[in-house]
Amino acid sequence: MPAYEIIIFPASDTFAADPVAALKPAGEVFSQTEGCVSVHGGLAQEEKTGYVVITWDTTEHQHVVKNLDGNPEIISPIFGDGEKRAYHVNFFESPHNAMSMNTTEVLIMTLREGKKEEDLAQAFSVLGPKLNAEEGCAGPLAWGPTHEEPERSFYTFIGWESAKRHFEVGKQSSFQAPLASVYGAAEMKMLHVDFNRIS
Repeated sequence: MPAYEIIIFPASDTFAADPVAALKPAGEVFSQTEGCVSVHGGLAQEEKTGYVVITWDTTEHQHVVKNLDGNPEIISPIFGDGEKRAYHVNFFESPHNAMSMNTTEVLIMTLREGKKEEDLAQAFSVLGPKLNAEEGCAGPLAWGPTHEEPERSFYTFIGWESAKRHFEVGKQSSFQAPLASVYGAAEMKMLHVDFNRIS
């Protein structure tokens, strides 16, 4: 089963101006690494934060981040000042369809006290099909736990034609109960990232 490595970082001015051009040299190196399936990168709409998602054949192949500082001439142009972080996510569904849309809703989720993965799964089992039926939303809803905190931390990717369409759908009365169930299960930070496939 594919494994996904998500790198989050303060974006440099170079990356913010043109994420594809800034990431292309590193993307080419990543793509030639054994086990690499694809590289996607993009900038958040809400803040100057960059995202890189590397798809690997297996979890055993996830090792690019360990060597980031060993390739400064390739990597450094994308990073601004500040901490870069890497998470390894076991998505239950592929996030590739979500990342192929104009923008991707990225939810960084932490289970609330007393809640379990099953509570989030139940909430998404209701929300997911409703989203799939909406024009301008690309299913499936892709979510899964991180390797770093598998019983607490989760990522969710949902593809949209625009952030505006996302908010229009979220305001519909029929979505209020399903969304309340998701919010009841987990605290979250939401961003819209405009991903491009680099390699």
